[in-house]
Amino acid sequence: MGTLFMLLAAAVVLLVIVGVKKVSQGSVYVVENLGKFSKIAEPGIFFCMPFYSRVRNKVLICEQSLDIPPQTVITKDNVQLKSDSCIFFTVVDPMKFTYCVQNWQNAMSALCIASLRNFFGQITLDEAQTSRQQITAQVQNTLDIATQKWGIKVNRVEIQKFELPFNIRESMERQKKAEQEKREQVILAEAAKESAILNA
Repeated sequence: MGTLFMLLAAAVVLLVIVGVKKVSQGSVYVVENLGKFSKIAEPGIFFCMPFYSRVRNKVLICEQSLDIPPQTVITKDNVQLKSDSCIFFTVVDPMKFTYCVQNWQNAMSALCIASLRNFFGQITLDEAQTSRQQITAQVQNTLDIATQKWGIKVNRVEIQKFELPFNIRESMERQKKAEQEKREQVILAEAAKESAILNA
C-alpha cells in the first residue's frame, strides 16, 4: 500500500511538473483541449493537463518586423526599379493568427509585393522618387485591411531604398553634371561681366 501511494504521489508530482507552463512577457499561448481551442494563456504561470490539453501556438504580441526581399517593380513610364521594404506589425488576435492563416510570412510578403507592384505601376519614375511616404501609406493601408482577418495589425511599411538600373543612373549623373557645369558657366559669366563693368 505504501509503495502504491508513493507511485501515485510521484505520478501526480510528475504531471504537475510536466503540466506547469510559463508564459513570458510579450507573448501568449494558444491552448487546445482535445484538439479544440480552449483559451489564450496570458503571461505568467498556468497549468496544461498532459494528454488532455496542449499548447497549439506560442504567439509574440510585441511589435515585429518582416523584411521583404528586394523586388523588381515597373513604373508607369516603363522604368524598372528594385524596391527594398520592411513591414512592422503586431498580432492583435492570437486565435485568428493561429487558425486563419498558414505560413503568415509568405502570405504577408506576397501581399506586400503585389501592392508595391500595383502602386508603382500607376506612377512615373519622378513621382516614385518624390512620393515615397505616400506609397508606403497606401501599401500599409492595403495590407492592414487584408491582414485583419488573420489577427494582424500593420503598423507601418518602410521602403528602405530604390535601386535604379545602371543606364538610368548613368543618364541622371550626366544630367546632374551638365546642370552643374551650366551653373558654373553662368557664375563665371556674371563674374566676368561685373569685372568688365568695374574696369570700365
